[in-house]
Amino acid sequence: MIGAIIYGALAADGTMAGLVGGRIYPEQAPDEADLPLVVYTVKMGETSPGTAPMWPVTVTANSYAATDAAAETLTAAVQAALDGFDGVDASYLVRALFLSDYGELRDQDVSIWGRLATFTGWVVRR
Repeated sequence: MIGAIIYGALAADGTMAGLVGGRIYPEQAPDEADLPLVVYTVKMGETSPGTAPMWPVTVTANSYAATDAAAETLTAAVQAALDGFDGVDASYLVRALFLSDYGELRDQDVSIWGRLATFTGWVVRR
């Protein structure tokens, strides 16, 4: 449901497709997946009080690459796709995703560099 909307936003972005191809995974990447890749998670909060069925949502989109520069480039594409994103499917609207947290991962021992981006927004039932 909401994960499909987020996947669609990432997969439809031309820059993202050029960088990772189809290597966009929900929750966890396969152990032998090639780099670069993106792993995203969607966490829904409690329904907000009121008449509209509305939930806060947190989307984490982590970018992993073989070099620090490639991780930075990939994260810029993730941010371009999700920061300020509004999306929809037949049942839900995702509204006002904005970057709320950002971190870095550098592990030279295993040659992996990453950027950890968190976006917050709202989901509304149509």
